[in-house]
Amino acid sequence: MKVPDKLTFGAERVHIREKKLKDGRKSLFLDYSHLGKRKKIYLGLIFHEDNKEDKARAYKEAETYRTKQEKKINAIDAGIPVKEYEGRYTLLYRYAELIASRKRKANTARNYLVLAKKLPKDITLADVNRLNFNSLLDSITKDTSENTKHLYGVLIRALLNQAETDELIPHAPNLKKLIEAQKPGNKEHLTRDELQRILDIPLANEAVASSRQAFLFACYTSLRYSDIASLRWEHIKRSVAEDGFEDRIIVKEQIKTSNEVQIPLSPTAEMLLPDEKERGLVFENLSPLNTIERHLKKMMELAHIDKHITFHCARHTFAVLTIQDEGDLYGVSQTMGHTDLKTTQVYTKFLHNGRRRVVNRMPPLIKPASPEENHESRITTSHTGIPSQGFSSNPVFVISKDEQAPSNIIKLVGEDINEFEKKAEEAFPSA
Repeated sequence: MKVPDKLTFGAERVHIREKKLKDGRKSLFLDYSHLGKRKKIYLGLIFHEDNKEDKARAYKEAETYRTKQEKKINAIDAGIPVKEYEGRYTLLYRYAELIASRKRKANTARNYLVLAKKLPKDITLADVNRLNFNSLLDSITKDTSENTKHLYGVLIRALLNQAETDELIPHAPNLKKLIEAQKPGNKEHLTRDELQRILDIPLANEAVASSRQAFLFACYTSLRYSDIASLRWEHIKRSVAEDGFEDRIIVKEQIKTSNEVQIPLSPTAEMLLPDEKERGLVFENLSPLNTIERHLKKMMELAHIDKHITFHCARHTFAVLTIQDEGDLYGVSQTMGHTDLKTTQVYTKFLHNGRRRVVNRMPPLIKPASPEENHESRITTSHTGIPSQGFSSNPVFVISKDEQAPSNIIKLVGEDINEFEKKAEEAFPSA
């Protein structure tokens, strides 16, 4: 049945009334008669009579409910089924919020809430069809990746299918073939040798050195850029496990998922930390993500690494290297925050033996020699031992002449080291 554009039946049929409460405040409700019955709908809008702003706000919101209810009963009187009416007047973004509230998984609920914020505020369930679906999808995904566009398309399709199940629309449009297939994500990761070569690049530019430091720290902790950028010294706590082992752990709520992660710091992760402070951001003056990824691209070229490495590849690197080195999947999953963690855990007796073993399976990086060290020792000294805490912003590429250099990188001795330092200075000027 075609729904008329306007449904008018003369004077107002639904009225806003006030009810005085025992504490002196007033509550607003809707009052109307329909099909011979008197009905009241209490709105939960309460205000003090002497507070004019609250009263005006309550009446404004009540008028929205009044208008909607009046349209609904007018539609019923016009012979339009209630469900058909609801589908016509239920806004798509509001329905997305409703579906989010039904979801048990936090990530799924979050996806629907993000979608709800992006959807136009004047499109109803009944408005979406095969002809305008792609235009709608394009309008909300202008600055997103193809995979995010795919996700939003899937979510809108799921919304309309659920709306059909809820009998809010007679039939959901068939949108399956209109949604482009999801493209495989960038799963590149770095090897232990590649991590060492990145650390060994001589950098005089402090911003670039900071980008490298944050990226390598992410490789050894699995933290995303958003969590690296918001990491504070207050998040790093001392912990004593049941076996008496004392170390430091990161205890932080992830920005993306709102799940808490508790990550023990390996010796290499400790080495990659900036000079410690009592409080404040760990990585101060960190460059924006797009700037860091430009730095990473240059660093890959200098280290002769033929891979497309983004900051998120740090998480892939952590996962692959820890699992490859006999890390158990459950421990890695916990460390990376792939499962929900209770925020009420007692930090001082945190049971993290499994997670500590996981992060310590990451092969250690060797702290490069400083520029002040003897030139000859830089060439002949081999990498041994556990690096001490602290991080040099100007490390030097060091390969022992007794070691076998990787096949895709020149063995650096004598003037070759100076040449490499020259290339790094040209790529990342210190000024």
